[in-house]
Amino acid sequence: MPLSKEIVIENDFLEGKSLIYIFLTTVIIIPFIETLLFQFIIIEGYFIILRKNNKAIILAILTSSIVFGLSHSYSLNYILLGLIIGFYLSLIYVLAKLRKDISPFF
Repeated sequence: MPLSKEIVIENDFLEGKSLIYIFLTTVIIIPFIETLLFQFIIIEGYFIILRKNNKAIILAILTSSIVFGLSHSYSLNYILLGLIIGFYLSLIYVLAKLRKDISPFF
């Protein structure tokens, strides 16, 4: 018996679309929106509310990671991988923000 059931994901929204459209959507637009939602809004919100102290940094990274992981809830494997990747991306965002010489969003 397999550990997880295979999930078929319908991608009818890409049916009949050009390769340029698919590329721009999956490589540019969706990552931009995910960065805006899962890093910028969550992390900046914690920094505004908790004044960018150590507690705010830890809570912002953890919350961003958890929300990112849960948003990729196709299976338990995706959630765990999303948590790990979300933690890494949130950490990079916070470190870039603390450096102040580069924009963490980009």
